[in-house]
Amino acid sequence: MSSSTSTASITTNKLLETFSNPSLTPQAYLNSTLPSYKPPTALPQIHTEAVGLLSSLDHATQELIVKLERVVTDMLSSANRLKYEVELLAGDVEQLDTSITNDLVPQVNEVAHKSLAMQRLEMLELVRSRLEKVLDTFMEAKKIDADIRAGGGETEEKIRAMLAQGKFKLANDEVESLGKIVEVWKGTHEFASKSEFVGKLRKLVQDTVTRSEGGATSTTFSVGFDSGASTPAAGRSPAPPSISTFDKQQEYPNVRASAEFLKQEAREGYLGLIESLKKIRQA
Repeated sequence: MSSSTSTASITTNKLLETFSNPSLTPQAYLNSTLPSYKPPTALPQIHTEAVGLLSSLDHATQELIVKLERVVTDMLSSANRLKYEVELLAGDVEQLDTSITNDLVPQVNEVAHKSLAMQRLEMLELVRSRLEKVLDTFMEAKKIDADIRAGGGETEEKIRAMLAQGKFKLANDEVESLGKIVEVWKGTHEFASKSEFVGKLRKLVQDTVTRSEGGATSTTFSVGFDSGASTPAAGRSPAPPSISTFDKQQEYPNVRASAEFLKQEAREGYLGLIESLKKIRQA
């Protein structure tokens, strides 16, 4: 056996570290702790070292037992305290659930259901938005009227610029928007001249689209106003549209919009405005 560290220096931490090693064997521990055997004086020395080692191990073991008991006691006392805390928390949760069910739910339902005042506010907001649309329409109509009285050059130049850039759909949408605004003059003596101007712009878009298809035979798109509609020459039927022209008509369906559709749109907008004004008066 080989001599090693003195048995007097054994501490609980060192003892735990040594005996926690899974590869430790009793023979290896004794060989590393007790001195080597050298007769004839080695046996008494080994006996003395062994007694000291046993005493140190017993002392360290007693200390570990005391620490273990203290830890167990702390755990038991903590368990009681933890149980109390859990019961207290459970009571708080139950009280919170009761408060939510009995107190907060009616308040939430009251807020969730729209009151009469909120409904009236929403109705007034709808009326305001519709009135703004009507005002915007009349402002646009005023600008268009001034431009048409000046010859319509500004509007026509704007459409031509869009067509020159290849923005056929944008130009078509602009013309259709003008067509709806022109409905403001419906029933007046100025409606014919305004619709004729819009029909001229529609024909401009139609001819430009046809030319962009490589000179394909053009079919007359309905202008949307009876005053601006063109008729084929006597005894001649309009040429059937080419495939590319048909595709372009599908791409720009607003160009084919009929007068009945525009009249229906104007009628619905007028009725909506009347209903809004009635609600304002009742309010």
